[in-house]
Amino acid sequence: MFTDELRKSVWEIVRQRELAAFGSILTPQVMAQAAQRAQVKLGRGILNIATLLWLAIAAALRPGVNFCQVMHMTLRLLADTQALPQWALPQRQRASSSRKRGRGKGKGKRKGKAKSRGKGKDSRHDPRKGASDPTALSEEAFVQARRLMPQRFWVALILLLGEIFESRYGKLVRWNGFRLLALDGTCITLEHWQALGEHFGYARNQRGRRPVPQARLVMLQLPLVRLPWRFDLTGRWEGESTVAARLLRDIRRDDLVLMDRGFFHFGLFQQIADAGAYFAIRRIKQFGGARVRTIKRLADKDRLVLWTPASRKWKGASTTLRIIDYQIKGFRASAIVTNVLDEKRVSREQFLGLADSEAWRTERDAGLYHRRWEIETSFREMKCVQQMQGGLRGRTPETIRFEVAGHVLLYLLTRWLMVEAAVKHGVDSPLRLSFTEALAEVEYAATRLMPISPPRRWRALAEQMLDWIASHEVPFRPGRRYPRPNDGKVRYTGAGHRVLSARLAA
Repeated sequence: MFTDELRKSVWEIVRQRELAAFGSILTPQVMAQAAQRAQVKLGRGILNIATLLWLAIAAALRPGVNFCQVMHMTLRLLADTQALPQWALPQRQRASSSRKRGRGKGKGKRKGKAKSRGKGKDSRHDPRKGASDPTALSEEAFVQARRLMPQRFWVALILLLGEIFESRYGKLVRWNGFRLLALDGTCITLEHWQALGEHFGYARNQRGRRPVPQARLVMLQLPLVRLPWRFDLTGRWEGESTVAARLLRDIRRDDLVLMDRGFFHFGLFQQIADAGAYFAIRRIKQFGGARVRTIKRLADKDRLVLWTPASRKWKGASTTLRIIDYQIKGFRASAIVTNVLDEKRVSREQFLGLADSEAWRTERDAGLYHRRWEIETSFREMKCVQQMQGGLRGRTPETIRFEVAGHVLLYLLTRWLMVEAAVKHGVDSPLRLSFTEALAEVEYAATRLMPISPPRRWRALAEQMLDWIASHEVPFRPGRRYPRPNDGKVRYTGAGHRVLSARLAA
């Protein structure tokens, strides 16, 4: 009879082999420190937090596979290649062969009836499954453990990984003395399950169609490397500005937050300014009905204004802002609103990147504010390339949070490896490397190559993986356009709301 300690050893071997691709980042010390910050225990059982962390990443790497298969795919690969230790594999085979032989016809019939009714220990829903087999793991036991995994552990882990990344590659996330941050949100369409709709809410503007459950993902990232820095998954009933206020609690002095105009809110501006940080955002129409008075003109289409919000909540409050007007040919006139008042620190040309085509000679010389689009690219890569959109298997809110956290963590780890590959091979920007190809290389190394390789070769294979990632360099194409057919249409967002197109009619 095998003990839980033996089963735990087998599953730790499986986890360490599949996470070997991220071994230099997700170390046991990092997991322990994140658990200490979150004030949770890693656990000593088979399905401890470290094992659940691996299963979340493994599920994100295999979006078309259910959780039960994810738990056993690597195990079957190790068994087929004889990579499991001999003290585990032969015993498993002998145990299975003894069950097949049985000890009598009558006893075998009674066992078969119990299995067919789903009440015996061989049922996949029995948490006691595999008591005599160190390589077996019950699906129901995994479901129960996943439900108890605290969300604050994911927050602490992402925060800790961001700090470690900045300590190693701090220069890559800074621009002209600022640490650049990008803030935005997106909606994730979920399957038609009542529990998900009641918890997260439904999409607006369905026009008589069946309501679609949707969750809101708000993320704060480092746009120069597209690395997630904070994230939160909430329901549609909670506004993006409310979620953003929670994410912005940890910003530091001299941070510059690039935001979309959906976050145009005096409370967010005041929160950022109180932290000694800065922001840049697109202007909304007439400042939401507030009073704006020009107090100084810095240059052509560049001025300082005194803004007094119209809301009673901020009665008597006002702030000085800088407005930079601009218009791109074929689009409506727009403006950037910021609290970077010194034009010598960030000029109008640096904010826009539109004055001189020669300024686009390198990736880092593009317009500062338009770096905000890097987070839009990250959302597309997570939802389409990683197949988070349409690839979530969960039917409960806890499962959805577990899977989304796994996708965000996988994206962070992949982007980290891309930065290491760019630094190793002298690529001027990590954004010049293809994420699609990098994810394919990571998946090949993590799920096929490293599990069947001896541990002494893992370091060499990790270096080889970085070489493969750096070989997929995307050529820089300045000024390239990607026309979209619906750009010139009015978008109806439900509840009587509509958004005019930024593109002018031909």
